[in-house]
Amino acid sequence: MAINRDVGYGKPPKANRFTKGKSGNPKGRPKNRHKEPPYEAILGQMMPVTENGKVLDTSAEDAFLKSLMKLSSEGNTDAAIALSSALEEAEALVEQNKDFQSPPAITITPVPPGSVSHHLRKLKIVRLLYAKQPQAELKIENWIVSQALERLDGWQLSLEEQKTIMAATHQPGKIDWPEWWQVNESGNS
Repeated sequence: MAINRDVGYGKPPKANRFTKGKSGNPKGRPKNRHKEPPYEAILGQMMPVTENGKVLDTSAEDAFLKSLMKLSSEGNTDAAIALSSALEEAEALVEQNKDFQSPPAITITPVPPGSVSHHLRKLKIVRLLYAKQPQAELKIENWIVSQALERLDGWQLSLEEQKTIMAATHQPGKIDWPEWWQVNESGNS
């Protein structure tokens, strides 16, 4: 019995191989397989929303933005990011359509607690320490503290301000503090 070396991984038997000129999937990819959700149809509808105990009819767009504002004000970072991008898109649309006399649909820009920290982490201005533990905390990166100290132009910080900055800095021992700086790493003056 001879071993056929032409059959193996990536080499099916000749009888099972695709014939020349014939597609592997004659029916092709199903149409509308990855169809986008019908945003236009959904967002154009009116829907009942309960606000302060009153049922109001509002557009789906307004309801969506209000729910994002509520979630972001509760500290949901993802909702804050989504709201921020929605506001930026709205501002861009308003900027494009300056010729129109109608006021912009969105006029407020809330900054909920916690929403800024995500952006500061993305910019590598702060670092999250102990992320998987309940006592997670943000510390300011050394480079930004050094840059800020250079911008003081001879203005000196109080002892309380120095202690606060020292406590908030990621690695205060690695910073070249100014001569007038009185607080050490342990927070003592």
